[in-house]
Amino acid sequence: MTDTSSSTRYPSREQITNLFSNLSNGKPEAFFARVSPDVDWELLGQHPLAGRYTNLADWKKGALEPINKVLKSPLELKVRNVVGGGDQEWALVELTADAVCKNGTFHLSCVPASALLHFIPDGALTAVSSIADSFTAIQAWNIRSDTAGSCALTTKALLCRFERI
Repeated sequence: MTDTSSSTRYPSREQITNLFSNLSNGKPEAFFARVSPDVDWELLGQHPLAGRYTNLADWKKGALEPINKVLKSPLELKVRNVVGGGDQEWALVELTADAVCKNGTFHLSCVPASALLHFIPDGALTAVSSIADSFTAIQAWNIRSDTAGSCALTTKALLCRFERI
């Protein structure tokens, strides 16, 4: 991850954006290659996936696998903004996530998320504190892939929407 042509000690904003783009372009292994196996990953919120995961394997099993079970394809994460990085070991990333539940009943569109990231000089990601829209996460979790999706939602989550399609 470290750019030898750069004078910065930690990944730049552009490098962090490129790292996260791997989660929406079908190359998640490129993202996870930069995550320390001993990452301290805290997923904040009021939903079943919230909690603290003290290594990558536990985070994948406890957070990533369960949500991917109810989605047609993995979340498409898009970076909206990066603050920090470069000369700073910490960076804040603002993301949006898009996905469709397996049963096709609900579409999660532009779900807001943020992550506070800690990098070490070689570019490895060693700590993450992330938060996503809990209301939308709970609805997606409750729908499951084998139900007809009976939830009727009438509120918007921040500037994003969870819509019936």
